[in-house]
Amino acid sequence: MIGATVAVLTARLAAGSLLAAGIIHGIHRVPEGYLRLVARGAAAAMAVGLLAGRGRPEAPFWGLLLAGAIFLAFAVPRFGDRPRALTAGMVGFGLLGALLPPLEAPGMPGLAIVSNLSGAALLGVVAATMLLGHWYLVETSLSIRPLSVGSTLFSSATALRIGVAAFALLYGGMAELRIASVSDLIYSTPALFFGFRVLTGLLFPAFLALMIRNTVRIRSTQSATGLLYVALILVLFGELTAAFLEVVTGGHLV
Repeated sequence: MIGATVAVLTARLAAGSLLAAGIIHGIHRVPEGYLRLVARGAAAAMAVGLLAGRGRPEAPFWGLLLAGAIFLAFAVPRFGDRPRALTAGMVGFGLLGALLPPLEAPGMPGLAIVSNLSGAALLGVVAATMLLGHWYLVETSLSIRPLSVGSTLFSSATALRIGVAAFALLYGGMAELRIASVSDLIYSTPALFFGFRVLTGLLFPAFLALMIRNTVRIRSTQSATGLLYVALILVLFGELTAAFLEVVTGGHLV
């Protein structure tokens, strides 16, 4: 159970990081060193996920995502003068992992796909944007535009994740959480976990997303990076709980 939870979390983190960095790079070019770091981080995360989730039916697809991340880590210097090709590669491999639903998912495959995509987008955007914030310490002349794009993507990903969670809760989630009355919000263990997930992984990040956008507008990159650190920790806790609930209930309680 723990291995499956970790595997789902790291797969979403790896895919989402590649996807987010590719989109940011496609809108405004970012340093090659940053892209290499994101690709290497995605490869490391996916390697951990494969070790934790070995034997699961999704393992071959995760292996393909790992191979793609490793390829991109070495390909960045070669494609430095071809930003469109590099963007396409990162977005392509990111979508490959983000759109892959659990193969053991019972029913509602559409919800499984949207759940994976929204989870990967939120994890990847906050991680990739946080790393990008550090590049302003290395390259002080870097335009504020990439960080602005990242903060906007973070706000959008948070809104998408909240919408998907609300939909899942209304369509089958209440039954999976075993909530039949108000008292079940206290006595149902899955419901307690879901409440923790909502606070740490959805509501607090939504508040931070607004603060980050306002901080970027005044070009305070260090403050924005600090807020992104906090957001990343909260999102990791929230998404870890979400992945745990998915594994435990066999559903898609995001």
